[in-house]
Amino acid sequence: MKKAFKIIAIIIAVSLILGLLFVTNSFVGNPVSKYLVDRNSDKYIEEQYSDLDLVKEIGFEFKTSRYYVKLKSETIKDLYFSLDYSLTGQLINDLYENNITEGWNVLMRLDKDYRTEVDAIWYALKDNPLFKEIDSFISSGYLMNKVNDDHMSAVFEDRSGGIDGSTLELDKEYDLAQIGAMGGVINIAVRFSDGDESYERGAEALKEIKTICDEANIGFYYINLSIFNEEGNSAYMFKFFPYSEIDSDNLVEKISASISATQRYYDEINAGTGKR
Repeated sequence: MKKAFKIIAIIIAVSLILGLLFVTNSFVGNPVSKYLVDRNSDKYIEEQYSDLDLVKEIGFEFKTSRYYVKLKSETIKDLYFSLDYSLTGQLINDLYENNITEGWNVLMRLDKDYRTEVDAIWYALKDNPLFKEIDSFISSGYLMNKVNDDHMSAVFEDRSGGIDGSTLELDKEYDLAQIGAMGGVINIAVRFSDGDESYERGAEALKEIKTICDEANIGFYYINLSIFNEEGNSAYMFKFFPYSEIDSDNLVEKISASISATQRYYDEINAGTGKR
């Protein structure tokens, strides 16, 4: 009887240990897998990136049960990317092309500075006569990465905006006004306290925002504008309206056409056939 209890106790103890190891493995990985990743990544880095003088750091992502190898240069701030590995030490993904070749790292650095500059619009509009009666106002901006000519929905007539990241150079300083003019997108959401939600008011807002950005040397290629009514509901909105068309004589008509295009854009998204 004692022997049977001893066997049962051993089985329970082993089960608890295995369970604990399983849970630990799920959250922090295991030494064997880490060794395989370390060994295989050293070999891969030597074969592919021996000339880059990269510093390596291994980590584990419990959500995907994958190891990642962070690689970065200590002298070139834009030179960093990662490798993804399975628990068996097999390479799953190399992000060099995305981060470096396609210019994602440089674009993200510029995007951070661009967003900070766009914040200045909010302060400028607070004292602007046209916007002094606004009930609420939101502004933000970002740089659009033009991966290819098919990066935007075909419902928009002008799809030439965007920055080709592959043309950007690591650690190079760029003129943000010029970069913004190539692919900057500004988001504006406003509710006028006088209840005016006409297309004419939207046209006034567009022209004034353009003037403010020009004076502040903030370039942009597109603007997204949302006008809300007194109840706080959307009166209308339009996306990717080109900077080049804001001074058009028939601006109100162009706004109307842009609103229709935006609606078709969201119809495509809801149908699962559109590009976000």
